[in-house]
Amino acid sequence: MTTQTDIDRIAAETRVIAVVGLSPKPERPSFGVARFLQARGHRIVPVNPGRAGGQILGETVHASLSDIPDRDAVDMIDIFRQEMPLRQRLEDQELGDRQRHRLALPGAGVALRVHHQ
Repeated sequence: MTTQTDIDRIAAETRVIAVVGLSPKPERPSFGVARFLQARGHRIVPVNPGRAGGQILGETVHASLSDIPDRDAVDMIDIFRQEMPLRQRLEDQELGDRQRHRLALPGAGVALRVHHQ
């Protein structure tokens, strides 16, 4: 069970957040959340295969989690995708060994937001 102490610790320790499914459209929830996270001092790393190589909120967009360079050291993954099992979405991202290792760490965090259209 997650306690408020756990939530406070995660919030204090999380610096870099990969946002899977980040939309460049300001009206989308993913954009609003990413902008809020930036305003709170977090660095976001956009992941959107349709926008790879471009920029969203001043950050370079990556096609998949495995394309994020090691130097970005992602602390948390925030997922905005249409409804589908999380395991399939993560497999679709072609996680490399580095990312799988990060997800397996006790302190690693994944926040999932299911988007219904």
